[in-house]
Amino acid sequence: MINERIIGQLIIQNCAYAMDGGSMYLIGIDNKGKEINILIPQHKIPMNFNSNLIPGRLHINGLPVEVRSPLENEIISKLIESKIECTSLNEPSSLSTNTIIFGNDIKEYLSAINKGENYAIAYMIKEIVDYLNSDEYIQISTSVAKDSKND
Repeated sequence: MINERIIGQLIIQNCAYAMDGGSMYLIGIDNKGKEINILIPQHKIPMNFNSNLIPGRLHINGLPVEVRSPLENEIISKLIESKIECTSLNEPSSLSTNTIIFGNDIKEYLSAINKGENYAIAYMIKEIVDYLNSDEYIQISTSVAKDSKND
């Protein structure tokens, strides 16, 4: 069992959505100033995954969290109650009129970015919480973990 705990309120400072098959990242700190990295690697396309991480599974600070464990429930609660304090200095980018977007998830995330950094972080928090509460999460994160043990 991993011993990663979030002390007090979680403050989310940044986020990212990778175009590698759907990796979702949240970067923040707890009340003690400890850095907290939340990651769900490649939850949309978990095949051809080359990492020590488990695709589709929740990870905190690089360590996998057991599905439906007390720690997972704690992380979900902390995400729902989290505060957003964006630390990025980047200006929102706008898409070219010639841009082609494949997938509604990417389109929605880019739309959130265009509304501002705090909106993008709030969108990513909601996406992660919704995914962690879904049947899809259980199916993907447990089946891929079983497959990797059989290799």
